[in-house]
Amino acid sequence: MRQGRTSEEDDSDRSVIRRLARVAGRFAGTGAGAGDGLRRHFVFGTGGSFVLKLVAVAVSFVCTVLIRRTLPLATYGAVFYALNFIVLLSIPAVFGMDRLLVREVAAFTARNELPLLRGVLRWTSVAGLVTSLGTAAVAAAVVCVLLRAGQGNRGMLIAILVALPMLPVRTLSILRQSALRGLKHVLIAFVPDLLIPPMLVLALFGAGVLFFRDALNAETTLMMQMAGLATALAVGVFVLRWRLPTPIWQGGAEYRPGSWFRSALMLMLVSSMYTLNARTDTFLLGLFKGDASVGVYSGALGAAEFMAFIQMAVNTTLAPAAAQLYAQRDMARLQQVLRKLVRYTFGASLAAALGFIVFGHWYLLIFGKAYTAGYTALAILCVGQLISASAGSVGVILTMTGYEKDAALGSAIGVTLSILLGLALIPVWGIEGAALANAAGVAVWNIMLSVTVRRRLGLHASIIGTLVKETANEKA
Repeated sequence: MRQGRTSEEDDSDRSVIRRLARVAGRFAGTGAGAGDGLRRHFVFGTGGSFVLKLVAVAVSFVCTVLIRRTLPLATYGAVFYALNFIVLLSIPAVFGMDRLLVREVAAFTARNELPLLRGVLRWTSVAGLVTSLGTAAVAAAVVCVLLRAGQGNRGMLIAILVALPMLPVRTLSILRQSALRGLKHVLIAFVPDLLIPPMLVLALFGAGVLFFRDALNAETTLMMQMAGLATALAVGVFVLRWRLPTPIWQGGAEYRPGSWFRSALMLMLVSSMYTLNARTDTFLLGLFKGDASVGVYSGALGAAEFMAFIQMAVNTTLAPAAAQLYAQRDMARLQQVLRKLVRYTFGASLAAALGFIVFGHWYLLIFGKAYTAGYTALAILCVGQLISASAGSVGVILTMTGYEKDAALGSAIGVTLSILLGLALIPVWGIEGAALANAAGVAVWNIMLSVTVRRRLGLHASIIGTLVKETANEKA
């Protein structure tokens, strides 16, 4: 199998991305070696990922507007609830193997340890399939018991049952994406998952509106989502095989299941905190207020998710680079990179937050008049994401430098606070209570992790910390 294209071919194909991502080159343009592989990694990783995500957000936005304006509010609420439930189930299904893959694939490739590279790719694929199928089977059994007993919202339970086949497909897609990130093919890792599902769903749902509108409901919409995920997985597997080094197919495999299991377990605890805080508010809102409230809240969450995309573009590229710089003990350069990143991230997040707060009513009106009831929740969520951006990429730094336990502890405290506030506020204040619980959890854990990064690594990751350090250096 061919190993891949030459650097000249890559330069030619990426010329458009280079122009669009030129400003991202400043992220790594610090100190000696600014023109080396690390700078190239940030230019195409951070800038390219952000441009790709903007395109994906635009396609998804058009798709979401069409679906929300076609389906009744309660029906869309059931769809949104089911999709969020699948994301929650992805925590035990993925089992932290996504972050494990990023770290181990990067390390094994750098050291040319191909037997271990083959081993970790095979082990995570089999383990991911087993855990996802097992999780889906348990969830299906619980949902069937609730349906037979007549407990819960029947529409949401049926939607969850229809959505459960997505779980193994989503799990394998995440693992495939993580392997490519470990190989530092950050941009191409996200192409199938970000572009194919929304484009295919848009085409299928648009055809449904034209030719069989009466058949459009929560179940058929979820089946379209499943078709998009399955197609993205098929394309993604092909891309991964194409980008793996040629010698990977030669020779045996070496396994370290005990070590990988222990690392994956700890990494799962860290990643689960992020997922729980991002999805628990929706889950509790559905339990207390029903599918219509979830539908309204989904519009407000869209703004917060867009702001989160800004940090995701940075974090996905920073992860392998932070691990490399820390392994080389090049803390000065890592600090310079973090200072650049937090400034750009916070600036972009501030602009996005102000835009959504000022024009939030008109933004929600695009989905329908009923969604404008979520404006206050939208403003609260934007403030929470802005605080997260101001703290910097603290979770990624801790997990990529071996301080997973500190990251898990801080995020666990934030998630616990979010859940307790959700239980207390949602029954009283509805979607505003859900937004407050979400924002408070995000704020608390990011502030705690920022302090931990300073204490453990001596690094300033927050926007305030980097400005204070720079001022102190100037005075000195």
